[in-house]
Amino acid sequence: MRNLFRPPSGPLSNDLVAAERAVLAATPLSVAHAKELPFAVRDLSRLLTQDRSQLSSSYWVNKRLLTAYCRYFLPWNLLRLAWLLPGLDLPLPEDGILLDLGSGPLTMPLALWLAKPEWRSRPLTVVCGDVAPAPMNLGRDIFRHLAPDSPWKIEITRGPVEKILREFSRSASLVTAANVLNELKPSRETPLHQRLEDFVRRVAARLSPGGRFLAVEPGTRLGGKLMALIRRAGFASGLVPETPCPHWGPCPMLAERATGWCHFTHVAGGAPHELAALTRKAGLEKDTLSISCMLLRRATDEETRRARTHLPDAPEDADDLFDDAEGDAESLESWADAFAASAPRDPDGAGKNAVRILSDPIRLPGHDAPARYGCSARGLVLARNALRVPSGAAVTVLWPEKPERDAKSGALLVVLPSPRDASPAPPETKPPRGTRGKAGHRDQSPPRRLRNDPNPNTLPHATAAKPRKPATGGKGK
Repeated sequence: MRNLFRPPSGPLSNDLVAAERAVLAATPLSVAHAKELPFAVRDLSRLLTQDRSQLSSSYWVNKRLLTAYCRYFLPWNLLRLAWLLPGLDLPLPEDGILLDLGSGPLTMPLALWLAKPEWRSRPLTVVCGDVAPAPMNLGRDIFRHLAPDSPWKIEITRGPVEKILREFSRSASLVTAANVLNELKPSRETPLHQRLEDFVRRVAARLSPGGRFLAVEPGTRLGGKLMALIRRAGFASGLVPETPCPHWGPCPMLAERATGWCHFTHVAGGAPHELAALTRKAGLEKDTLSISCMLLRRATDEETRRARTHLPDAPEDADDLFDDAEGDAESLESWADAFAASAPRDPDGAGKNAVRILSDPIRLPGHDAPARYGCSARGLVLARNALRVPSGAAVTVLWPEKPERDAKSGALLVVLPSPRDASPAPPETKPPRGTRGKAGHRDQSPPRRLRNDPNPNTLPHATAAKPRKPATGGKGK
């Protein structure tokens, strides 16, 4: 198991600057509209975070707000994904098909082009789907400015994600869904977990052998819950967790007494110059970026065979193997238990001792040193001696003979080894020319808690003073 985040390398940081230039080229502004841009950003931020009752897809067809999204929210999302994607195991054949659901201005395809340079020469087919065509068309323009000679074939299809999945008839090597699962709202007839189960089952049916499904949401309570639910649903569709989970057992965040959620944070340094300047002018400075994610992969035939041995009533026909889990909560849990029981065992038992660090540092009563929550095969962990261990890190622990539990959360209490004994975190990199912001240090004092951002399309930010209004210039169109 590896650390979840990697600070963008020098070449990747330079490519983020190139992506910023591509955004600017695809969204030209007059001098007056450029002066007004911070206000458009702030208006859109307020819509997305505070006035969501007034939000509709119409903001995608409002040129002023669409430009604000592409110049502010898109680059921040690319930076956030630049920390995550390079470390993910995403095998893709030379002529692979990528299906991106809820594509917006092609955020995920752009991020993958930046983070996976080995894919750039491949003749990939990228199918982008969303309810509004305007952001996808603009995203395709941005992509053409960034990579004018790319062999990637970009197809745009319009519709809700579930409709796109129903009508998609090809096999995809990778299906992605960034900042869109939160739009699958429950109804009186269909609760959220059932709608997500139907969604995951359709995704699994579209994956080629060895295919992956990557879901990403902001690191909010809702985002973490969505990741836990699609993880559980995945087992009943033959999908097993690859990242960030260190085990195949029950997700501790779905336990009855669980109050936390699975999310990760990292410092917000390294933003390209124009993005950093716009962020300051809009009064939306960020200290950290937060993310919840889940990478599921199709189980191998051998893994499915082992799981089936723990289900005596499973059908013999492989084509019908997962049909019995449809809409059946008991069958859903049975498949989750079967895969957990059949999970591969490490020869040295290291997997049992692996912990994925989740939270920001927290203070425990009676202890000077901060602690962090973590996830392990034994359940939720509250790890002491964790100040220098970054969120998302993979560490190996030595379990005490009789581990105690935290009275509030029920988490197992464990003391982490000293940092030099833990899985090493990647070194910090200096931002390239054309970027601003500090990468930060892993031994810094705990970051201040930021307000959780409920919006699916933005990142958490601290509220700052309103920007000064320009002396001239009207609102953008």
